[in-house]
Amino acid sequence: MQILRKSERVKYETYAQVYNWLPDDGTEAGFSFPCDKHGNYLLHEMGEEAIENLTKCQDGTYAVKYMGMQTYHHAYTVPATGRCIDCGREVDLACSTNECDCGRLYNLFGQPLTTRRNRSYYDY
Repeated sequence: MQILRKSERVKYETYAQVYNWLPDDGTEAGFSFPCDKHGNYLLHEMGEEAIENLTKCQDGTYAVKYMGMQTYHHAYTVPATGRCIDCGREVDLACSTNECDCGRLYNLFGQPLTTRRNRSYYDY
């Protein structure tokens, strides 16, 4: 198999302004509103109810304590893609066993595997 694209780890951050319900008993229950890295609220990402809750947090309607801006770290893996040696189709290599539309099996590294019909019960 020819590897067309190596797997890639993608990391990114999101931010939120956080308000906790009072009394502050350590439960950390409350509200979290999306913002940019400078703390500006992302109102276009919020629904109508979220904007109403934000307003109530800010104007004192809700008994909450402003906890500041939080940074959340996220990561995911984009799987490698290879070209099938039998039919030439692209195959995403996301699992320990990856099947091309033609039936050919590959492992996570693009190495061909024995087809299921050629395996015995004890090979699993």
